Amino acid sequence: MNLRFEKLGWIVAGGLATFFIAPGFAPADNKIGVVDVAKAVTDSDLYKKNNDDLQAAFKQRGDLLDFMNTYPVFTVAQATRFKDLTLKPQPIQAETAELNKMKDDVKAADSTFRALQQKQNPTPADRQALDDYGKRVQALGQLIGQWRQQFSDELQALQDKATQANQDSARAAIEQIGKNQGFNLIFIKDVAPFGQNDVTEDVKKAMNKK
Repeated sequence: MNLRFEKLGWIVAGGLATFFIAPGFAPADNKIGVVDVAKAVTDSDLYKKNNDDLQAAFKQRGDLLDFMNTYPVFTVAQATRFKDLTLKPQPIQAETAELNKMKDDVKAADSTFRALQQKQNPTPADRQALDDYGKRVQALGQLIGQWRQQFSDELQALQDKATQANQDSARAAIEQIGKNQGFNLIFIKDVAPFGQNDVTEDVKKAMNKK
């Protein structure tokens, strides 16, 4: 299962300007602050929720592909229904029962397939069943390849959306702190590693209130 997953902290500040200018900028009487955007974001409740959601989505898709690779005797119709049920955000009880039954049925079919492969003197019916299972395995392999790419694209889109939400929340929080505390400039720590007025904790708290 070659899905690629990155934690959401990999580019938390990449889309933010190097500094923020608060309204009422007055060069003669500057109040300048600094903020560690990466720390404010990764310590925020929003980041933790987004990260948990993305990890859950990654695991959900990974487990689906792992199961199908382990028991590759789904029909295409079964596999499609299995994917829909597995990825459904809030399945009802009947859908969960259907999914569990499908898993049991596929495991039983896989056991039958493996037993037929080991049979010393297969009958014509056995050979036909083996041929049918072989066609299933081949068709499923192609489907898994398509879904692996689809899932990678979906996870990347989810990660991009979450990263943008983190950046937007941090930007809004920094602007709010700038206004409320009378800052003229707030630099990101990558640009100004040291500053007397570090507002990182305040930015995190402001993010958590939203």
